[in-house]
Amino acid sequence: MAGVAQGESAADAAGLMPAFDGKITSTPPSPSGKKVGDKERSHTNSHFCFERAIRPKKQNLPMKSLGNSSFSERPMYSVVVNNYQEIAELTLPSKRSIVLIAGDSRDVSSSTIAAAAESLLESGLTTVCTWGPDCERVHDVFDEVYVGDASHDPSFILMSTWHSSDTLAEAVHFFRDIAFPDDHDFDETSYIAITVANAPLAGQIESILLQPATDEPEPDQ
Repeated sequence: MAGVAQGESAADAAGLMPAFDGKITSTPPSPSGKKVGDKERSHTNSHFCFERAIRPKKQNLPMKSLGNSSFSERPMYSVVVNNYQEIAELTLPSKRSIVLIAGDSRDVSSSTIAAAAESLLESGLTTVCTWGPDCERVHDVFDEVYVGDASHDPSFILMSTWHSSDTLAEAVHFFRDIAFPDDHDFDETSYIAITVANAPLAGQIESILLQPATDEPEPDQ
C-alpha cells in the first residue's frame, strides 16, 4: 500500500471536500495473512453510546456496473446516495460485499451511521473502507455495530479501515487491490463504491477503479 500522504487529496484540491487530517491506524491483513499497515486495531477499543435510528425499508437503488476488477476479476459497482439513510436502503448485489464509503460525514449522527452499518452487515458486508471528513468515526461506528454487546461471537470477521490521511487514489486502490474478505466466499464477492452526496467525487472514484491494476496508484488523483 502506498505510504501515508502528507499533502492534500485530489478531492481537497478540487474543492470537493474541506481539508482534514488523520492517520490510518486500522488495516486488515493481506491475503497472505500479514499486516498491511503499521498497526491493527481491536474492534473493542472504543465504544459509542447511541440510539438506533429507524431503518428505512430496503429498496433496489440503481447501481452502476463497472465490469470486473483488473486486479481481482470480481464485479465492481458504483452508487451515489443522497445521504446515509439511503445507504440503509441499499440491497447489496452479492452474497459477500467489500464496500468503500466516501463522503463528508461530519454532520451525520452516529445513530444514522449505525442504521446504515446494521443494514449493510445484514446484507453481506464483510469489509468496509471509509474515506472523507470524519471517516474514522464512521469506521468506529461500523465496528461497534459489528461487535454489538459482545454477548455472542459473530459468524464472520469484519475487516474495516479508515483512510483519513490517504489521497483518494490511495484509498480507492486499497479498496480495489488489497481489501479481501477473510473467508472462503471470494467467488461470491463484489466491490461496491458508495459515494455520499457528491456525484463529481463518484466520477473520480469510478475513473480510478477502471485503471489497470498497478503496484502504486496514479499520481495527483
